[in-house]
Amino acid sequence: MGVYQPGDAFWREEKRIRIEGTDTERKETGQEKTRKRQAKVKRRQEMTRGRTRLWALQRTRERKFKKQRPRPRPKPRPSSWRL
Repeated sequence: MGVYQPGDAFWREEKRIRIEGTDTERKETGQEKTRKRQAKVKRRQEMTRGRTRLWALQRTRERKFKKQRPRPRPKPRPSSWRL
């Protein structure tokens, strides 16, 4: 391993992704890097909480399902309130 120079982010090494069915490669996009990094962080957090990965996945699934429900419409205010 090379010596770490301040300013070079060793975790940002360039990843090449093979495109299936062809012999070509492409660079990993920033979005993919971010997603991967976030997944690592999340996994580490779940471990520190002493939960299994599965548990966390179930929780995110529930949260997603909850978000899909439409918000109830606000009830109209009684006309007696209007001055």
